[in-house]
Amino acid sequence: MKLRKKIVIHLITVGVILSSCSTTQNNSSSPELTKAANNSINIAQYLNYQEFNAGVINELDAVSSSNSLSREEKEEARKLRNNLNKILAKKSFILHLDSANIHSVRVMESIYQLELPIKIEWGNEEQSIKFVDLMTKPVTGFCSSLNKDAMDSIATEIMNADQETIIIFMKNYAVIANQLTELLPKIQSIQFNSSDPQNFAAMLLGINDSQNRFVKIKNLNPNQELKFLPRPRDDVQKILLILEPTQYKSLLPALRYHGGSNFEYINFISSLENLQDVNQLLDFENTLILLSENIIKKIKAKEIDSLESITRNSILNDWLLIELMNQSGVRSANISGMTGTIEFQKGRCAKRRVPLSRVRAQWIAS
Repeated sequence: MKLRKKIVIHLITVGVILSSCSTTQNNSSSPELTKAANNSINIAQYLNYQEFNAGVINELDAVSSSNSLSREEKEEARKLRNNLNKILAKKSFILHLDSANIHSVRVMESIYQLELPIKIEWGNEEQSIKFVDLMTKPVTGFCSSLNKDAMDSIATEIMNADQETIIIFMKNYAVIANQLTELLPKIQSIQFNSSDPQNFAAMLLGINDSQNRFVKIKNLNPNQELKFLPRPRDDVQKILLILEPTQYKSLLPALRYHGGSNFEYINFISSLENLQDVNQLLDFENTLILLSENIIKKIKAKEIDSLESITRNSILNDWLLIELMNQSGVRSANISGMTGTIEFQKGRCAKRRVPLSRVRAQWIAS
C-alpha cells in the first residue's frame, strides 16, 4: 500500500474575525459612503482582488449607484461586488500542492495576506501542483507562461511602433529570439558575446565603421585638422535586449555610451530577476521594462525594497487568485494582477497581458 503524507494547514485565525468586525464598524460611517457615492471612484483599486471584507462590498454598492460613473463603470463595480461576494461566501478553499514544492513558503505567505479560509493539502500524487518552472511553463489555470506573454507584449509594441528593431540575445534565450523573429520576419537579431561589451556595442551600432571611414578620409590629407565625432547607425530605432540577468549591467551602459539617446531600449523580463535593491532600477531609467502597475505602486509606496524573486512571487500570487475564482464559482473577472492584467473566464484558461512600462526615477524618489 502506497504511503501518502497529508498535512492540512488551516489558515483561519482570530485576526480574520477581528479584522472583519472592525471593518464592519468602520463602514457604518456614512461620510465615507457619501464620499464614495458622490466622487468618481477608481474601480481599478479593487480589481487586484486583495481585499475581501464587508467594507469593500458596501463601498462598491455605493459606487455602483453613483451618478458620476459611466454605465460601463457601474457594471464593472457590480460585477466586482458579485465576485467578491461569491469568494466571501465560500466556506473553505482547498489547494493541492506537492509536498516537495519549493515555493511552499511563498504560497503560504500569499494565503495569509488574503485572510480567507484556505486549506493546503500536501501530497505526492499526480494531482498535486508542483510548479516545475514558473517562468517558461504555464502555471495551472493560465493559457501561457509568463515568458510567452512577455514576448507577445514586446511583439505588439514593436509592431505598433513601426520602427526598425534589432534583437540582442544570449544563447540561453535563443528560443525566445527565434520565436520573435518568426512573428516579425523583418526583425534583425544578433547573439551577444559577453567578453567585451564595449567593443560589441561599438561594432553593433556602427561606431567602428564610422571611425574607420574617418581614418580613410584623414589619410587622404594627413596635414589637415579634421573634427570628428563618430555617429551611430541610423537604420535602427529600437533595441531589444534578451539577456541573462547579470549582463544588463554591462551591455546597456555600453550601448548608451556609444548610442546616446538615439535608440529606445526594451528589456526582456529577465532584466528583473537579479535586482535585489529597487534603486537598481535607476540603471534602466527611461527604458521600457515588463513591470505591472501594481508592482510600480508598491515601489512608489515603499512597500517593497527588494525586487529579488518579485517575478516568481507575482506569478504565485496571480495563480492563487485564479484558484479562488475557480473554486468560488466566479463566471468571469477582469483582474489587475501582479504580473499584468488577467482575463478570467470559468472553464477556460486565463489570458494575461504583461504591460511595458517606462522606468522613471520618480518611482524611487517619490
